[in-house]
Amino acid sequence: MSGRRFRLALQASARHRCHMQKTMEYRGYQAEVSEEGELLVGHISVIRDRVGFHAESFEALREAFREAVDDYLDVCQIVGKSPAKPDT
Repeated sequence: MSGRRFRLALQASARHRCHMQKTMEYRGYQAEVSEEGELLVGHISVIRDRVGFHAESFEALREAFREAVDDYLDVCQIVGKSPAKPDT
């Protein structure tokens, strides 16, 4: 879904008070994204570790997701833990 369509879906969601959810992918990891008031909130899905992120725009959320994945992988390396595989 393009950024424009995503914004339209958010606007429709706000008007109709529907729960909106979107999925993103980066480096094999997927994230589930939802709207909470004026904020877009996401978390990396399908892994046991809880990694979350948020932003006020879709573009900023996409960057926050990428940073969250990169930070997750960096922290796993620093603490000597194997990161969860995206497909497990």
